[in-house]
Amino acid sequence: MSKKLLIIILLVSVAINLGVIFTFGYNLWQEHNFRRGHGPGPDMMGPMPDWRHSPLRYELNLTDEQIEKLNIIQEEMQPIMSLSMQEMLKTRKELVTLWMESETDSTKADSLFQKLTTAQIEMEKQMLTHLKKISEVLTPEQRKRLFTFFERGPMSPKMAPGAMRPGKGEIR
Repeated sequence: MSKKLLIIILLVSVAINLGVIFTFGYNLWQEHNFRRGHGPGPDMMGPMPDWRHSPLRYELNLTDEQIEKLNIIQEEMQPIMSLSMQEMLKTRKELVTLWMESETDSTKADSLFQKLTTAQIEMEKQMLTHLKKISEVLTPEQRKRLFTFFERGPMSPKMAPGAMRPGKGEIR
């Protein structure tokens, strides 16, 4: 009886240790991806990923020359978008501070909501300009595929991580 109990305790211990090891490994892997530019930074934008790592590279069948041009456009856009996002985060923090007060000043809240809305509109305008620059680099067929991508939404199951077959330009 004690041997069985010892074996069960040993197996549970091994299972717990493996769980801890995999958890730490996964966290290190996520941190590594973040440091390589895959994921949001403190301003919620983070570095924008290189087009070489984008699923759209395969969806649009981009050439190396196009990737280089798109990366330059992306680098130009990064600081602009980052500033807009920082402004929005600052305004949201002001709103949270306002909400935490015992009596909320509705005039101040309305002013902050207006400021947040204006910042969001400006960011959308910047994105439209950015997308126009991107589309200038693409062929008519690639533009059509990009528009289809945006129509169905970047979070559709077909564009989920791992949905692309690198090098084949196909969606599963």
